[in-house]
Amino acid sequence: MKQFDLVVLVNITVQIFTSKIPFSQKKNDSSVIFYVLDGGRPDVPAFLKEQENLNKLIQECWHQEPSRRPISRAVNEKLGNDAPQVYRIVLYSER
Repeated sequence: MKQFDLVVLVNITVQIFTSKIPFSQKKNDSSVIFYVLDGGRPDVPAFLKEQENLNKLIQECWHQEPSRRPISRAVNEKLGNDAPQVYRIVLYSER
């Protein structure tokens, strides 16, 4: 998985956590493109923001500069270390 792919992975993850399509408030695809090019990202739900390590990882994966995003192995290791916490968030969060 390339660093670019991590943006897509995180967007899908946020969609799973929130049950909302990222950028659904935007009128059309071109407005999403310009928003993202200007550094915009989907909103991170409050219950994820409260999870410091997970929120930090999301922000790292969304870094505007692809070379500054973590590689997939690093993401896997970070999620592996926090897996019990991530599962609790998924199971017990009120979306």
